[in-house]
Amino acid sequence: MRRFLPLLILIGLLAYCLVFQGERGLWEADEGRYTVVAMEMLRQGDWIVPHLNREQPHWTKPPLTYWAIAASVSALGRSAFAARLPSALAFFLTTCLVYLLGRLFLARRAWLAPLIYATFLLPSVASNLVTTDGLLTLWETAAVCAFAYAVWGDRSSGPTWMLVMWGAFSLAFLTKGPPGLLPLVAIIAHRLWSKRNADNPSLRWWPGLLVFLAVGLPWFILVVIREPELLRYFLVHEVYGRVVTGEHSRNSRWYKALTVYLPVLLLGTLPWTFWLARHVYRRGRILMSFRRTPLDRHQSQELFLLLWVLCPLLIFMVSSSRLPLYLLPLFAPLSLLAARGLEEASFSWNRRRLAWTSAWCVLLVAVRLIAAHIPSDKDAAVVAKAIQANATAPYSEIAFYGTDPMLGLGIYLDKEIENVSAETLNDELQEDESRLWVLRPRDAASFLADTTARGRKFRQVGRIGERYLFLQESPRAGRVRHLPNT
Repeated sequence: MRRFLPLLILIGLLAYCLVFQGERGLWEADEGRYTVVAMEMLRQGDWIVPHLNREQPHWTKPPLTYWAIAASVSALGRSAFAARLPSALAFFLTTCLVYLLGRLFLARRAWLAPLIYATFLLPSVASNLVTTDGLLTLWETAAVCAFAYAVWGDRSSGPTWMLVMWGAFSLAFLTKGPPGLLPLVAIIAHRLWSKRNADNPSLRWWPGLLVFLAVGLPWFILVVIREPELLRYFLVHEVYGRVVTGEHSRNSRWYKALTVYLPVLLLGTLPWTFWLARHVYRRGRILMSFRRTPLDRHQSQELFLLLWVLCPLLIFMVSSSRLPLYLLPLFAPLSLLAARGLEEASFSWNRRRLAWTSAWCVLLVAVRLIAAHIPSDKDAAVVAKAIQANATAPYSEIAFYGTDPMLGLGIYLDKEIENVSAETLNDELQEDESRLWVLRPRDAASFLADTTARGRKFRQVGRIGERYLFLQESPRAGRVRHLPNT
């Protein structure tokens, strides 16, 4: 039985990561946006240029997350489970990597680190979201794991591990651009801080950069060659704009560094917050150990874990763009720090601790199921069902007029989603497309007046309470069907 115990643990962990992932509909805006871009890749057969629809390219993120979602949907079919599968698998694989790190950073209880990571509140919740941050965390953790094995593992394979590190960083860069390289700042800072350690292996900059360039840059080069103005967009809008200016309107005020990130660190590390804070408080003085020549293995590892957290955290805090999930990659080193604190405190299991941990795991899984039954006006599945029940004529597109489009409808209805304003309405009506129009009730009068003046007649075919009206073009009035408020 003991031979099969690791396999049983892996199966149990995989089930924990996958269960109830498809129960909740896709929520706007992020889940819908990432998913619809992947759906457009499948629909158009264009895996190079991300699109929100045929007419609108979407350049805010590199394509690796879209590719993963598209591959999952292609293999499993159109469903919320397929859209979330990359995030869930990234959570599973990151937990496995944390175990490998635990074998280096923990003296006796390597299993503590993955247990803590898998039961941290934020990583578990994030695994139930369609986002780039789960894959980013996987690649960053893989890069650091390779670095750690090059430094503190088998030195004879150190050069190979360094090349693996650069390959993982290239995948992180292809997932989210420059933020994927933030652990490299911690690695360089650690090397500078412990430069008196003569046995530090080389980072293999030149062959490593060749690996990075071969994997991480071809897509960027290809799209910039096709559209040269994208170089300025990537550098000015996506990098400078997010770091220096508040143009993206993502908590740019200086005090948001505390109001956004402090709750994430305190609540996201539940139920291990106390042990983590206790260890960091007691061991924080390791940052002054640069005066010791050289650092021993334990001190060097402690210093690196602290830098792995602090270097990216400081950059996130001074940046003008701040969102809670930006900190997700930091929960891998936080789990290792918490595990070291528990190990130093001679943590041991008893029935009460085992019962509390098991109950917490059940609660984390139940959150996915509970969230599926919480009414939300951001749930695309609810609107998709309403459209399916009310549309009376075939249509090839869904056009949102005067309101933000619900992009998640793309995976449920397999239709192109468009955003139409009063300024673009005339041009859209000139196209020979059969559309289902979705608009707010307050905009119905102006829409009908504008379209009637252009010789087009629309009828209301359904509605969802006071949220949306559904209209289709028809020469005669149709019966209006009402759905209850949601």
